[in-house]
Amino acid sequence: MNPLFIYLMAGSFRNFFRSLTTPFISRIFGWTNEVTIIIISTAVIAAMLWYICYFLYKNKIFIRL
Repeated sequence: MNPLFIYLMAGSFRNFFRSLTTPFISRIFGWTNEVTIIIISTAVIAAMLWYICYFLYKNKIFIRL
């Protein structure tokens, strides 16, 4: 897939993805403790990054340096 792309994307857009998911996750799972919310939001962010790479792979878009 694009391992370099996923590495750069995760590092560069970490705050963007966290700010995108945290309001929804905290409202849905507000009855749980903070550690559970962090774990769930991390899993959702990983799924989002995986889907971006899957989309790029299916459309044969490869990032080259």
